[in-house]
Amino acid sequence: MKRLKIRNNLALNIVSAIILLLVFFGVIVSVIGYISFTDSLEREYTDMAYRSANTAATLVNGDRIDYYLSAGEEDPDYKLSQDRMDILCDKMDLTLIYVIKVDTSDYNSFVSVFNSVNKNNTRYTRWEVGHFRETTNESYRQIYKDLYENGKAYGTIFRVKDLNGAEPHLTLLIPVKNSAGQTTAVLCVQRPMNELVNGRRPYLINIVITTVLLSLFVTVSAAVYIRRQFVSPLRKVINEADRFARETTAPLQPLSNKISRISELQKLVSSVNTMETDMLQYIDNLKNVTAEKQRIGTELHIASRIQEASIPTIFPAYPNRKEFNLYASMTPAKEVGGDFYDFFLIDDDHLALVMADVSGKGVPAALFMMVTKILINERTLTGGTPGEILSIVNNRICAHNDADMFVTVWLGILEISTGIITAANAGHDDPAVYRADGEYSIVKNRHGPVIGAMGGIAYRDFTIELHPGDKIFLYTDGVPEATNTENKMFTIERMLEALNETKQISPQETMQNIWNHVNAFVGSAPQFDDLTMLCLQFNGNGTEKTLTVPAAAEKLGDVTAFIDAFLEEHGCPMKTQMQIDLSAEEIFVNIANYAYPDQPGEAEVMISEENGVITLKFADCGIPYDPLQKEMPDTTLSAEERQIGGLGIFLVKKNMDAVDYRYENGKNILTMKKALS
Repeated sequence: MKRLKIRNNLALNIVSAIILLLVFFGVIVSVIGYISFTDSLEREYTDMAYRSANTAATLVNGDRIDYYLSAGEEDPDYKLSQDRMDILCDKMDLTLIYVIKVDTSDYNSFVSVFNSVNKNNTRYTRWEVGHFRETTNESYRQIYKDLYENGKAYGTIFRVKDLNGAEPHLTLLIPVKNSAGQTTAVLCVQRPMNELVNGRRPYLINIVITTVLLSLFVTVSAAVYIRRQFVSPLRKVINEADRFARETTAPLQPLSNKISRISELQKLVSSVNTMETDMLQYIDNLKNVTAEKQRIGTELHIASRIQEASIPTIFPAYPNRKEFNLYASMTPAKEVGGDFYDFFLIDDDHLALVMADVSGKGVPAALFMMVTKILINERTLTGGTPGEILSIVNNRICAHNDADMFVTVWLGILEISTGIITAANAGHDDPAVYRADGEYSIVKNRHGPVIGAMGGIAYRDFTIELHPGDKIFLYTDGVPEATNTENKMFTIERMLEALNETKQISPQETMQNIWNHVNAFVGSAPQFDDLTMLCLQFNGNGTEKTLTVPAAAEKLGDVTAFIDAFLEEHGCPMKTQMQIDLSAEEIFVNIANYAYPDQPGEAEVMISEENGVITLKFADCGIPYDPLQKEMPDTTLSAEERQIGGLGIFLVKKNMDAVDYRYENGKNILTMKKALS
């Protein structure tokens, strides 16, 4: 039992998940860093060895390879080249420099022409001129063949393991060519690589230590925060509920809704205080009222107030957020219902939307609804995708669902900056989505089983992308299944017809319109089911899209494709698109040709749309340069009379509505604007 309590501890579960994520992050960073570190050092070693090999190759006359082999070490020219190669080997801290002539019939053997050994290296001995040796392995044979036959500039072999006592090293091979450009020999440079092996171990140790320290810090911080903001407040609420259940008396000190900064816990405290107050009032009333009907009515009234306090009912809900507008309503079939909706900001960029329908009616459904709502809210705020959240909530409910109740749930998380809703569906009705250039239609996705049916279900995520002006309409089956006196249902088709009658109205007006149509259809028939709806209109926020590419002319196609995709998405006319493309080409080519004269660099392209105006920005970290300061060409002169330059920027200014330049935080930033119409 003690082990079960530990396993179900909320704080422990959250902290454990954080630790696992940090460990996983540390492993990923270590692997990526290890690979990047190795690649970087290998490239550096290769570059240094290649420069050393090219220097050594200048000491060898490719036309006299055969002569050196026949004349031997007594030849003055040979001796001079060998002495210089020995000096180069010592000065460059190379292990070996040797020149070999390979048997090109099968590349299985070679003879030594020159051979230099670092004077500080006692492992190797110098080969004499004409020393014969078989090729070590297939890698060398292939490189020999590429150098002799395929015109390859160089070949590299790294050896960091299975060295039989030798140090880690690389061997770089380049061709030695005669005056006719033919490969007559191969020059090989061997360079030690101790830093590669010795440098990676401290790096990995630093990563491990950092991960452990970060895990400890985050664990302690998360544990303290969760204990203060979740566990301790919940324990106070539980203790007060237990006390009230035993004593049924007013508390000496009512719970303060300031025990936590979490708004849902504050609402729970308010609900508990309200419940206690109303319950005590109810008990007092029972002393004076004997009628069973009034007793039941009082119970339902308390439940209705608790239920009403548990869902957001103040609109506009977020008056300071212009990116979206939403409205929701719930009308239970009885005094309390099993349907519920919810919405709350997870953070500044994510809004959770919930629509659910509990099996049954009345108080049992309302209680089950409260439990489900709190679990979904609690789990969503701790992180995860909708599918993961519903899977955990389902397991929690199934573990204590002796009444065999269930609930259908549609849970979506709107990323406000992009308009993308990531959602999961547990047996609920599919939403209706309105496109700004079309009409409402049902968006169908794969459903999972209802919550509470069975544990261990993995719910799947899907996405719905909203563009500025789009709307999403969530509802329970009380809308399409509203029944009239002839026992006919309202149906999805009638609901869509009602939605599409007035597509441009606000979410609140949309709710009222649907309610009017349902009432007109049902007539005098009693309400059969709870009727719950939520409508969200996405306004967008002009989010900027960014592309970063190397500042090279061959990347112009990628830049143009990125810009055209954005323009087509926003319905840009072809003429305007061509003007923007021509201006973008001029600016990007200028960056590619002049921004980084001494080394490669990157260019950043940013594009956005707001109120029908396209804003296009180019940024680079190259030399500071304001192209707008260049004197504009006199277009009244002939092409022969005009000075060279300035025409490109002239065309940019002519094609665009506004062009601006600034140098900020080490970046050249050029901004262009163009109206879509």
